[in-house]
Amino acid sequence: MPFSSFETVSITAHRDGLPAHIEQRVCNTAALAQLFFLLPVLGLFAAPYLVLGVGFVSEPIFSEVVAERPSAFLAVLAGFGMGGILLGLPTVRCLRRLGKRREITLTNSYVEVDDRNLWGASKWGCPLREFSGVTHHIRTNVSGVRHELILVHPVSRRCLLLRIGDQISLEETQSLADLLGLPMLSASALFARRSPQGASSGDFAGQHRSIEISEGIRCP
Repeated sequence: MPFSSFETVSITAHRDGLPAHIEQRVCNTAALAQLFFLLPVLGLFAAPYLVLGVGFVSEPIFSEVVAERPSAFLAVLAGFGMGGILLGLPTVRCLRRLGKRREITLTNSYVEVDDRNLWGASKWGCPLREFSGVTHHIRTNVSGVRHELILVHPVSRRCLLLRIGDQISLEETQSLADLLGLPMLSASALFARRSPQGASSGDFAGQHRSIEISEGIRCP
């Protein structure tokens, strides 16, 4: 989920509840610690292939070896590709997390989202009525357990984290849903299959007045 990496959530709201401004941030220390490990490993992995590449360009004997043993050369390329994927994807993910911040502005009719990190910014918004409802989800990972209140959208990447805490009651979930004028959904609504157009293949209507807590390993 796009919001699972956020570790702090602060809310500033009008005394009536809306409009509300929600600011979310990630822990840069964790991302830097992962990069501190990944970058040297990636460098050590790439160094032999860099030497081979330079030798292939500058030494004719390398071309002769490749011509004589093409299968061995393909195996070397396959190993480089697999290693690059296994190490490169986590590295890119950590780089994208650096300085990541999200600001959500909620009114009684519209939702605006402003995403920023060290590499750029993006903004989007939509009417509040496009969201399906509010759900209570429990996330477990190596850091422990946290409760989340999530604004569910038919397009999964537009689901929004509204609140986190050690405990969130059913009454608090219902209160937020009533404030937004939306139904309270089952947590399974987060994982319902969706079509490319964003419509869920499941029927949310049957979930509107029930709440069930899903527990599972959903790591950031």
